[in-house]
Amino acid sequence: MPELPPIDTFERLTANIRGEIVAMNVPMNLKLDDATLGNLAESIAINITYAFDVEWAPKWVEAGQPHRWQEDHPGGTTYHVECLACGAVFRDASTEAVEGSYHDHQRRLHAQDPTDSDASV
Repeated sequence: MPELPPIDTFERLTANIRGEIVAMNVPMNLKLDDATLGNLAESIAINITYAFDVEWAPKWVEAGQPHRWQEDHPGGTTYHVECLACGAVFRDASTEAVEGSYHDHQRRLHAQDPTDSDASV
């Protein structure tokens, strides 16, 4: 499967902030509509990136490993693997296919065998 473009850090930050505001919207009785949630999240992200360097560095991913996740859709599940060295993202309908694409990417672009436990990204 061909790789997808890297995920934009600003978009990722904005989505994360929006998710946190959404999580507090009901319990705190904020009554914010979708448009307001989006505008508020983007405003906060703009303010953060104006004064801070933001780097995507998921702390739950072990050193040398990619970021993995899945998304469920009405048509099925898609599996994703993101190379933390360069940001390339791979998506496929099976874990085997997406892992194969990631392994090929590692060998081709980073001259590493991702199955080697000593390899670092």
